[in-house]
Amino acid sequence: MTNADMHVLTEMAKKKSISYYDALTRSAEWRISKEGIAAAEKLLLLIHAGVKRARNEKPTSVLYHFLEDSGYLRFLTREEGEGSPASGRAIHHLTQFFDFLSRYEETAPDAHVKHFVDYFTSILASGDEGKLYQPKDTPDSVNLMTVHGAKGLEFRYVFVVNLVEERFPTRRRSDAIDIPLPLVKEQLPEGDSHYQEERRLMYVATTRAKEGLYLTSAEDYGGARKKKISRFVTELGYGTIAKLSTESKLDTGYWKLGKEDKKEAGDHALSKCEPPNSYSFSQIRSFETCPYQYKLAHVLHIPVKGNASFSFGQSMHATLQKFYQRVRELNSVTQDSLFDSSQFEKIGEVSAPTLDELYSIYEQSWIGDWFENKEQREGMYKKGREILNIFYTSQDGRWTVPVSLEQAFRIKVGEYWITGRIDRVDKLPDGSLEIIDYKTGASKEKLGTDDKDQLLIYQIAAETLPEYRDAGKIGQLTFYYLNDNIRTSFVGDNADLQKIQEKILRTVGGITAGDFAATPSAFVCARCDFRDICEYRQ
Repeated sequence: MTNADMHVLTEMAKKKSISYYDALTRSAEWRISKEGIAAAEKLLLLIHAGVKRARNEKPTSVLYHFLEDSGYLRFLTREEGEGSPASGRAIHHLTQFFDFLSRYEETAPDAHVKHFVDYFTSILASGDEGKLYQPKDTPDSVNLMTVHGAKGLEFRYVFVVNLVEERFPTRRRSDAIDIPLPLVKEQLPEGDSHYQEERRLMYVATTRAKEGLYLTSAEDYGGARKKKISRFVTELGYGTIAKLSTESKLDTGYWKLGKEDKKEAGDHALSKCEPPNSYSFSQIRSFETCPYQYKLAHVLHIPVKGNASFSFGQSMHATLQKFYQRVRELNSVTQDSLFDSSQFEKIGEVSAPTLDELYSIYEQSWIGDWFENKEQREGMYKKGREILNIFYTSQDGRWTVPVSLEQAFRIKVGEYWITGRIDRVDKLPDGSLEIIDYKTGASKEKLGTDDKDQLLIYQIAAETLPEYRDAGKIGQLTFYYLNDNIRTSFVGDNADLQKIQEKILRTVGGITAGDFAATPSAFVCARCDFRDICEYRQ
C-alpha cells in the first residue's frame, strides 16, 4: 500500500468519524489503487485471524502470528541483513514490546488480548510511556532522551531542542499542596527555585557534548504568538535568534549518508554489538548449527514462536523439579544444606509423594500454550500423565533424594564465562554423583560425539565448583528420556573434556569475531525456529 493510499484511508476515517478498521472495510469506496484495496483486504484477513486466535491464545501468540503471517518479521530480517539501521532499531523495539508483553503474562496467568489492551491503555493514561532501547556507539544512531536521562552520559554531538520560553525553561507551576513555612525545616533557596532547577538542567544538557553542541529553537510551535528564545540561550551570549542561527549554523553535509554509506554504517553497527558477558550451551549449539540462526536469536533477539514440544517439555521439567523438591522436603533435606553429605547418610527408606500428588503437581505445572488446536493440547496432556505413570511405577521403592535440583552454575573456560543449569544431581550407592538431564524428545541408546557436549560441560562445572567437587566425584552423566523411560549414561574422560573445552573456545571465538554468515541445509533449516522468515532457508 502506497503512502498516498494510506493518506486517503486515514483522511476518510477522520472525515467520516469512523475507525481505521471501518475505513479498511470500505476501502473500495475511496479513491485508492487496486494494490491498496488488495492490501486492505489482506490486512482485514489478518485482523480477523487475530480476533479468532485471541479467543483461546495469549497475547504473545496472537502478536507473533500476526507479525509472521503479515511478512513483517521476514521484511525486517531481510532489511537488517542488507544493512538497514532503521530495521535493526525496529527489531530491538519490537523485542522490547514482546518482553513487556511476556512480563504482563507472567503476572496475569489467564492473560487475554482485551485485558492487556485495557492494562496498556491505563499505563499510557498515567503518563508512563516507557523507555525504548537506543543502540549506542554506532555511527548512524540517534539517542532520544530527556535531560534527566542523559545525566552521567557523554556523546560526540548533542542537540538541545525546544529552547524557547515556556518550553525550556518550562512554565512555572504552583505546588500541588502549599506547605506552611513553619513546617519547612530545610533551608529554602533564595530566588526563583523553579528557574534555578531548570538552569541546572540546561547545564547538564550542554555539558554532555564532547565535540559539538547544537542549540535549536523555532518561532512557531503552533499557536497565534511567536515564541521567544530561551533566556538560557541569551545567558550564554546569544542575543537574538538571527545571531544564533548565523553563528551556530548546522553543516548538513556532514550528516548526509548515501546508499553505500548506509550499508557500511549498518555493517559497522552490527560489528560493534557488544558480545554477551557469558555463554550457555544453547548459544554455543546455535552458533555451531548456523551462525545466522545465532544472530537472529541472540544478537537481534527476534521473537520466536513457541511450539507444542517446547510447552510439553517445560511442563514435564517443572513437574519433576517440583516433585523431587517435595521428596527433599519429606526427607528433611533443606535447600540451605544442599551439599551436606551427612544429611544423606541419615536417610533410610526414602519417602515420596503419592502418584495422585504427582498428577496434581503436573496439572499445576501444565503449560497449555502454542498447541495447534484443542485436540493436540488434550492429547499431549494425556500423554504426559501416561509418561508420569510409567515413571512413578518404575521408581516406586527405588526413590533417591537429589543432591541438587535446577542448580545454576557459572564457570570460566579460557577467557570466557559459561553458564548453565543442571536438572538434577543424585548420589549413587558408591558415593559418586550422577548428573541427570531430562529429555522429552526421541530417545537415543547410543550417543554421538555432539550429543554428549551438554553433559560434558556439566561435568566440567561439577569438577570445577567446590560444592560439587566436595560432594563426590562424577560417576555418571545421564540423559533421561522420559517418553520411553530410558536412561542413557556415560562419563567423560580427560580427552573428552579437553575436546569440549577446545570446541567452546573455537565457537565463542567465532561469536566474538561477529561473523554470522548463514550455513543453510535442508536438515538444519527444517528444524530452525526462523525458517519462515529466513531468506537463506533451503
